[in-house]
Amino acid sequence: MPRGEISRNDLYLFCERLRQIIEAAEFAFGDTRLQLTVSLGCHQARAGHGTRKLSIDDWIAKADEALYLAKDRGRNRTEYLD
Repeated sequence: MPRGEISRNDLYLFCERLRQIIEAAEFAFGDTRLQLTVSLGCHQARAGHGTRKLSIDDWIAKADEALYLAKDRGRNRTEYLD
């Protein structure tokens, strides 16, 4: 794997760890304590020879699609979309 790239699995695991950290955290607002959950959608695109160049809007749209997939599958989860 070229320098500066991460695998699909590593990206998924990074996002899943972030989700777990948020779920375990307690947030305080004055006397009010909150625990939050979050759904995450991730997408990874390659740039280089022989690949279609994706715009940032395309990348965001794919990640957004993965986010809605996570919500549809039960929330408080991470989904990866190719």
